[in-house]
Amino acid sequence: MTKKMVAWIVSIVLCVSMCMTAYANESLYEAETDENLQLIEADVLVSIMPRYTANLDFDEIPVGYVYYGQNQFNLSAGTKIFCNFESTGKFSLALFNRDIGRPWTSEIIHESSCSSEITVPVDGTYSIGVYNRDSKPIKVTGSYSL
Repeated sequence: MTKKMVAWIVSIVLCVSMCMTAYANESLYEAETDENLQLIEADVLVSIMPRYTANLDFDEIPVGYVYYGQNQFNLSAGTKIFCNFESTGKFSLALFNRDIGRPWTSEIIHESSCSSEITVPVDGTYSIGVYNRDSKPIKVTGSYSL
C-alpha cells in the first residue's frame, strides 16, 4: 500500500467515526427532551462519609501510659478525628506524632466511654491512641473515623 492509500483509508475511518458520534449525541439529546420523560425528585438525606473508619482494641493499658495503634495517617492541622470508645476506667484521647516521636493528649478525661472528637494540633503523621488516666490498668475498645 502506498502512503496515499493509507492516508485516504484513515480519513474515511475518521469521517465515519465522527458521523457516528454526531448521530449518537443527537439521539441522546432527543431522549432527554422526550415529552413522555417523567422526572422524580427524591428526598435524599445528605450524608458525609468518613475517609477512613477503623476499630481499636487495647487489652491492658498500664497506668500513665499512652497506647496507640499501628495505622498511620498524614493529617493537616485542624483535622477532626471522631472517636467512639468504651473503657474499664478513666482515659483521654491521644494522638501519637510519628514525625517527632511524641504523644499529644487531650485534657478531657472520660470516665468509661466517649463519643467525642480530637483535633490534630499540627501537620504530621499520626496514630490514634488512648492515655490511661486511671489508677489501675484499663481496657479500651471502640472505633474512630477520620
